[in-house]
Amino acid sequence: MTVDGYRHILLATDFSELSRAAVRRGLMEARAHGARATVVHVIEHFPDVVPRYWVAPEDIDPTTYYRDEALRQLAAFAGELGCEGVAQEIIVTTGSAGHALTDFARERQADLIVAGIHGAWAIGTLGSTAIAVARESPCDVLLVR
Repeated sequence: MTVDGYRHILLATDFSELSRAAVRRGLMEARAHGARATVVHVIEHFPDVVPRYWVAPEDIDPTTYYRDEALRQLAAFAGELGCEGVAQEIIVTTGSAGHALTDFARERQADLIVAGIHGAWAIGTLGSTAIAVARESPCDVLLVR
């Protein structure tokens, strides 16, 4: 964070209700600081568990299918939350979502990552993605309940 406040805030989402709360909070922070915001969704290639509607048809490359589906969902999600004018990014990774988010934050020079404590795939009280982001982030992290 600079003396003047945050300049670039990453809003991580997995499209869960918890991530909606995190994105709303992140948007409040972006407005308060006059920061630009980027809504980010990570596709873990290939995730252990995917919703049934994310199973790619046999004749379509799974990576392309997951990315297209995520872009569609991200646009709908952002529209529902009033994220007009907010950048939207999809990351496809062979590693974990936590590592991908922290790498993305480093590359894009973000100074705050906002994420839910656990989302759609988490087991336990603090999701593995949130733990990885909090541990490895190059910037401040706000974990939202």
